[in-house]
Amino acid sequence: MTSASSAGTAVNRPSLRGNLALLSISLTVAIFAGEIAARTFYPPTRVGPSSRPYHQISADPDLVYEPLPGASLQVREGGADLLYRINAQGWRGPEAAIPKPAGTFRILVLGDSVVFGDEVNEEESFPRQLEEALRAGSSPTRRYEVVNGGVLGYNTYQEAAWLRARGLPAEPDLVVLETVSNDFENPLWAANYHAYTRSVPLPPGWFPNPDWVVAASQPQQELGWRDRLKEEIRLYNLAAGRWHLLLQTLGLQPRATDGPPDPTPDQYLAALLDYDSVEWRWYRGLVLQMRDLLAARGIPLAVWTAVGPSEARNPGWSQLTSPFERFAAESGIPMVHLWPVLQGRDLGPLYRPRGHFSGAGNRLAAGAVLDLLHSKGLLP
Repeated sequence: MTSASSAGTAVNRPSLRGNLALLSISLTVAIFAGEIAARTFYPPTRVGPSSRPYHQISADPDLVYEPLPGASLQVREGGADLLYRINAQGWRGPEAAIPKPAGTFRILVLGDSVVFGDEVNEEESFPRQLEEALRAGSSPTRRYEVVNGGVLGYNTYQEAAWLRARGLPAEPDLVVLETVSNDFENPLWAANYHAYTRSVPLPPGWFPNPDWVVAASQPQQELGWRDRLKEEIRLYNLAAGRWHLLLQTLGLQPRATDGPPDPTPDQYLAALLDYDSVEWRWYRGLVLQMRDLLAARGIPLAVWTAVGPSEARNPGWSQLTSPFERFAAESGIPMVHLWPVLQGRDLGPLYRPRGHFSGAGNRLAAGAVLDLLHSKGLLP
């Protein structure tokens, strides 16, 4: 009996191993098929953490992070196929010949995702729209070039650092700085959003408010394996999202909105209107540094302020033109605010789903900036 039973068991063992191998292969194929289906039918609704593939931690501590030369990412978002490509010089769009060819007037545009062209393809971005408008009215002997110095999530501190490290070597004849209201906010979330900066020393001057430096100096943990899986594997992202939604519906997990409320639009606006606030002093100091740095090289500086869709629809935001007009008068820097330009217009076609300008919005902004440059005699 013993030997017969042993023989039977020996016969069955290969079948068990075979079944386990078949099960493993089946699960692997199912997971791969599920991931392909998830990426095909449920693409990311925003660039979000996916922007990390074309950013890198910078060797320049003041930049914190910067675009990765030669990197590219293709996504589908808001019904559009978008390609984000970084050239070998480290910015989006055509490379700039160095030394600059004779007869070329080169404009460098500094800014954040608005200038970079988040949610649109490169040809629809603000720098390209400005370049096309300039070339349309230029003489055959004059060539205009516009360099895209926009980086996702940058604030004024990083834009000033990018000007020193990357912008000046591009030999600009004019620099145009874009400002947006979130330049005055805590920048830490943007950095962790676009690059893994949790273990990088952060420059104190990067923070508009010194109180935020203390919180940022606390030890931070790298993203855990679950967070990384949610970023890199779409199938896991969907499954985890549905699971958390179920737990929230059953009352077993707090909703993401639980916790301290965000400032209301009116509270946020009131803070921005305080011209003597620490954030405004921080901003003015950085812009004046850029003005003086450029003036020493004979390069003028102009500023334009972008406006999001919620701000454009809020009549209260018209007040924000006042502190910028005051700063323009005190500094002698030409400035244009887009809030008045947007009034009375159908805003729908001017913005993409996440609030960045569409191609049409960028054309409108480029037209307003071009009018400023002409009126101040900043163009040859």
